[in-house]
Amino acid sequence: MPTAILRFYTKEGFVIAADGFARDRETGETREDAQKLFLVNAPSRKFVYGLTGTGRINDPTESYVAIDLLNVCAKGVVALADKKPTDLLVYAKKIAGQLQRELENTKNAGKISRYPPFPDPEEPTQRLVAKLFFWGYYNGTASRAVVKIAHRDESFLPLQSDGISVDPWPEISGSGLFSLLLRETPDPRLAQFWIPAMAKFVPGVSTGTFTVPEARDIAVNYIRACESTVGREIDPDLAPGIGGRILIATITPTDGAQWMAGYEPT
Repeated sequence: MPTAILRFYTKEGFVIAADGFARDRETGETREDAQKLFLVNAPSRKFVYGLTGTGRINDPTESYVAIDLLNVCAKGVVALADKKPTDLLVYAKKIAGQLQRELENTKNAGKISRYPPFPDPEEPTQRLVAKLFFWGYYNGTASRAVVKIAHRDESFLPLQSDGISVDPWPEISGSGLFSLLLRETPDPRLAQFWIPAMAKFVPGVSTGTFTVPEARDIAVNYIRACESTVGREIDPDLAPGIGGRILIATITPTDGAQWMAGYEPT
């Protein structure tokens, strides 16, 4: 599930966006309204989490969904409702650990025959199952956490994690098209998707600070560029897996995590 996920940290708080395209790499079936972002609001936790990689795994006969990774994550959030992990990274690792255990149990029970066999783009010697992202406020502190679940030869590797501090510079996953858009002048082939706010992406010059409307418009244009004909011609490997309905959420210390009007789940 190649996924475009963008995180901005503005003066008002976080802006998180994701595309809605999903493709089953075994059957080829696609959908454009997949929900890849989820909101959590609790007294000490106001954050958004998302998942890239594998969302569901079917049984060996392809007759039914043997494990839904998003549902397992949601159950993990419920199970931690009354718990008090130290920070968002510890919290995220608990969710990922539960997900990994569920995967092991599902395979041991014979409900799946193997873990996802797809190479990790960041480390081709290992196979990526899923990458979990968490952004928001934990105990009032702006925080981030990323946890990767991967295996090698059907044996899980230790959870690979990174967190806690938030860099004001945006985080963007998905297609490398962003490097052709987010600069002072766009690649001519993508000029129709370029907006002036993208000129702020100048390493060493820009602070990486954007307004909420700028963050929204950058995310929308980047995702639309990925799903365009020219975008898919430029990046035939990842861009075709990005597009569909766009979800955008904001997170502030006072209002918590909320869907932006016009960019809510269907």
